[in-house]
Amino acid sequence: MGEEELVEFVRTVDKWFKIGEEGVREELDKKELDIFLDDFKKLFVDVTEIPEMSEEMLSTKEELIRFTEYLEDFGIPARFDPRMVRGLDYYTGIVFETYVDDYPDWGSIGSGGRYDELIKLLSGRDVPATGYSIGVDRLFTLLSSKGLVEKTRTVTIVYVAPVRREDLPYALRVVRRLRRTGIPSETDVMGRKLKKQLEYADSLGIPYVAIVGPEEEKRKTVKLKDMATGEEKEVPLEDLPSLLP
Repeated sequence: MGEEELVEFVRTVDKWFKIGEEGVREELDKKELDIFLDDFKKLFVDVTEIPEMSEEMLSTKEELIRFTEYLEDFGIPARFDPRMVRGLDYYTGIVFETYVDDYPDWGSIGSGGRYDELIKLLSGRDVPATGYSIGVDRLFTLLSSKGLVEKTRTVTIVYVAPVRREDLPYALRVVRRLRRTGIPSETDVMGRKLKKQLEYADSLGIPYVAIVGPEEEKRKTVKLKDMATGEEKEVPLEDLPSLLP
């Protein structure tokens, strides 16, 4: 089998979990590559039983055995599956995928592998590397279904509400001051009326609103509103971070 035929073969085999063995066999038949499938299926064994058909196969087998042993040392279960194909143009070694045991139908939540030549291709420097990517949306959907993610509407502590569009520059300075002290904050950039801004902050459960207008800017203060009690008080901007939890 030539290199181009090999690439076509393994890319077709990678569809195994979507179209099944018969579907793979039909596609390989169209490419006149089906004669290799039965030999390929001999690889459906434990990693220690991989046939040593060549020096390269022996070296690969030894590497896979070491890799799975390292995973076992970390308490991570793993199994060898030759039907998994990833990044033929850049991966140069072992590739892997991560699944959640109780949710196999969710598919992989992360995958990666070794790509020793990719960085050299882009930078000219020969730097061995291993990469891994995580499907964040899939992972958090899974965690949420198991009740492991606390549902919050926002992390914002202070909503800075400019009374007029012209007050936005001062509002942005207030936001910058709060963020520099580690207090999550945001402001309106849509030019909404103050009432709408207060309704927005309340709908998200933001605990405090700092109202700023021309008088507050002149005095370098903000009108701090506690959204739970409705209490309002004017406070100096420099003291604002220390008055918040």
